[in-house]
Amino acid sequence: MTEQNKNKDDALAPLRAQIDEIDQQVLALLNRRARIAEEVGEVKKREGTPFFRPDRVQSLISRLQQANGGPLKAKHVAAIWREIASAGLDLEAPVRVAYLGPAGTFSEEAALHFFGS
Repeated sequence: MTEQNKNKDDALAPLRAQIDEIDQQVLALLNRRARIAEEVGEVKKREGTPFFRPDRVQSLISRLQQANGGPLKAKHVAAIWREIASAGLDLEAPVRVAYLGPAGTFSEEAALHFFGS
């Protein structure tokens, strides 16, 4: 490692440490959210409530986009929370989504956009 690269790494180390700490906090919060999603699933199952509520997901995403102060763009907020909502729904009740056509088609892309991966 050259002296110049070492100095760059030294300058990045505190920033990377902050990111690592935040990642741990985000993971803890996501798992807390996931446990609540499992409870939501139990209530929905018991009460016969539909598991998938696209209006609820869109409302959540819209609310978070409006509250977003940046630097994340609205499209980033939507993509992140669509995946979070998809994971939560999978914990509530696993969902199978079918689309017409082979992998890599617009149908698959639309399904992934709407339901997350």
